[in-house]
Amino acid sequence: MGSPDIFYVEDDQDFAFIMQYAVKEVKDDLVVSIVEDGTEAMKMLNKFVEDQHKPRLILLDLNLPGLSGLDLLKRIKEIPYFKYVPVVLFSTSDDPVDVKRSLEFGANAYLTKPDGYTNLINCVQSLYDLVGGRSVDVLAANAGHGLGQGFLDQAFDDILHVINTNITGT
Repeated sequence: MGSPDIFYVEDDQDFAFIMQYAVKEVKDDLVVSIVEDGTEAMKMLNKFVEDQHKPRLILLDLNLPGLSGLDLLKRIKEIPYFKYVPVVLFSTSDDPVDVKRSLEFGANAYLTKPDGYTNLINCVQSLYDLVGGRSVDVLAANAGHGLGQGFLDQAFDDILHVINTNITGT
């Protein structure tokens, strides 16, 4: 098993299916691995560590069977191997408490699932802009050469701006 570009944990099979099409429409050769359960996702992530494979992006739904998205997020953030892999919560919930808790637990961003296929394409394009053509090891190398957390904070601020611009058009 190689590394997917996007490791997506989503229990809604219909949405996961549509997401795969949206990803292929943005960039045909992106590999998406979808798991429907938080516990199964943790097993896959441990296998990635064991095999030294690293996705370029981890997307988590908030409400999952097994481990919740927040519980899974906490566990991911405890694994040093995934330190520089962006983790984005991707949920239908727009509750400020969910957003706040996700960011407090270490999510790099929280996105509310968009309505409509076109908006989903725009969102996926933004996510691709986040990881497109870049390895997470580049972030690790930059952080290790004096750029540190300030560099990462600015990079993620820039990424969130790109995502917001692509979704809202402003």
